[in-house]
Amino acid sequence: MVYSIAFYPVTKEKELLKFGFMDSKQLKEADRDRLFRVMQKNNVGYITDVISAKEMSEKMLMRSKISLNEISHNSAIALIKAVQKLGLNVASAFVDTVGTPEAYQKKIERACPGIAVTVSKKADSKYAIVSAASIAAKVIRDFKLKNWYRERMSEGHNEQFGSGYPGDATTKEWLRHCIDPLFGFPDIVRFSWRTCEDLLGKRGHSITWTYFEEDEETDQRWKPNKRQKVESSPKKLRKQAAASQPQLTRDCTARHRFFAENGIDRVSKIF
Repeated sequence: MVYSIAFYPVTKEKELLKFGFMDSKQLKEADRDRLFRVMQKNNVGYITDVISAKEMSEKMLMRSKISLNEISHNSAIALIKAVQKLGLNVASAFVDTVGTPEAYQKKIERACPGIAVTVSKKADSKYAIVSAASIAAKVIRDFKLKNWYRERMSEGHNEQFGSGYPGDATTKEWLRHCIDPLFGFPDIVRFSWRTCEDLLGKRGHSITWTYFEEDEETDQRWKPNKRQKVESSPKKLRKQAAASQPQLTRDCTARHRFFAENGIDRVSKIF
C-alpha cells in the first residue's frame, strides 16, 4: 500500500487549480503518468510512504493487533511531519478520511498542533492538492507492481492483478492462480485480507501449531503452554492439497522462492 502527501505554496493555490489534477481512481494510467510529470515540471512536492503487504499483515495479525485504519492514520501523520522536517511551514493540511472524519481530524490535530486540518470524505475529489497526492501514490504503486512482476515472470505469475479490490473478478482469479498450499501468496499480497483468509482456508494445508511461553518461575526457559489436536493425517493432507491445487502454468518442481530469500539450501550431506 502506498500513501502520499503533496505540498505547494499557499500563495500559488490558483495556479495549482489550473493543472487539472483529479482523483487518481477516475483517471486512466496514461493520464496519471501525464499529470505526474506536470507535478514534477511545476515543482509540486510529494513524499510517499510505501508499506509492504508483509508489514501490514504482521501488524494486523500479531497478538496486539494494529488495525488498517490505525496504520493509515500513522502514515498520514508521519508524512505531515516529514514535510515539516524539510523546513517548510505547513499552514494547512487536507486529508482524505479513513474511518470517521471527525475523530481522524482530532487525532491529526493532536499530533500536529498549529496546523489547520481538514479531514473529509472524497477529499481527493474536492481538493487539488489531495488529488495530486493520490496521483503520486498511484503512479508509484503501479511502478512497483510492474517491477515486482518483471522480477517474477519466470515463476509464471500473471500480470493481470486487477484493481486489488475484493469485488474485482480479475483480482480473485489472480489470487486463485498464484496461491501455494503451504506458503500462501506472493509477498505483494496482504495475508490479513479476508479474501485471502478464505482462500487459504479452502486451498491451504491444515497446520498444527504448538505454542510456547517463557516461564520465569522455573529453571526451564520455555514451557509448553497449549497444544492443538492434529486435524488431519499427513497422507490425508497431501490428498486434500492435490485435489484443491489450482492448475498452474509455472514449473511446480521448482523450489519456492521462500528458501532463496531466507538463505535455506538443500541438505546434501549430514556430518
